[in-house]
Amino acid sequence: MRRLLIVLFTILATNNVWGQEHWQVPADVSNTTEANKSGKVRKNHGSGIANEKKEKKEKIRKSAINEEDLPYLEGAIPEVNGKVVFEYDIHVPGKNATELFDMAYDAVSKMTKGEQQISSRIVAFNKSDLVFGARFSEWLEFSNNIISLDRTVFNYTLVVSCQNEQVNVRMDRLFYKYEEGLPSELTVNAEEWITDKYALNKQKTKILRISKKFRKKTVDRKNEIFKQLQDALTQEVE
Repeated sequence: MRRLLIVLFTILATNNVWGQEHWQVPADVSNTTEANKSGKVRKNHGSGIANEKKEKKEKIRKSAINEEDLPYLEGAIPEVNGKVVFEYDIHVPGKNATELFDMAYDAVSKMTKGEQQISSRIVAFNKSDLVFGARFSEWLEFSNNIISLDRTVFNYTLVVSCQNEQVNVRMDRLFYKYEEGLPSELTVNAEEWITDKYALNKQKTKILRISKKFRKKTVDRKNEIFKQLQDALTQEVE
């Protein structure tokens, strides 16, 4: 049969026995095509069920999330090469790099003298590259009331680099000293305490109680620092 078909198609190709307009699709081939289409529909239907299950699972996962924790869940603590690093770009139209360096330097210098500071200062600067760095050691409060004061020493580095109309702020080398001098004393870096790996449950829906206050307050403090710098650099422009 296969041999016969080959001979037939060879004759058709070489002698052009029928004009192209006379060709039609046999009924049994049409049925096969429709059957194949039906098969595809069934496959797509199966894929749809899988997607529905996935969506349902995701809804269940989200339903377990406390809305107050949303800003502090997966991705809230970024890592670069295994190190916790927060970065923020501030755009300041109309200001050149030198002007921004002076403004940022002054703003960070004032921050090192804030109420919660322990021993913070600008440690180095480069006026040629318009970059400077500051080391902060400050109190990070978890709660403060008549009964108790719960806080930790919070250490981190700020590196500020300036270009025309833009300032980049990098916050890294974070670590904590909690309840110094007590039996419960804890000295730990951010990478081993507040990252997704150590601070979230397996489903990434909850912050583990042991490091929850550290993670949340660190994110809040980071936001406060970046906003404070942005306000200092853009208030003249506005």
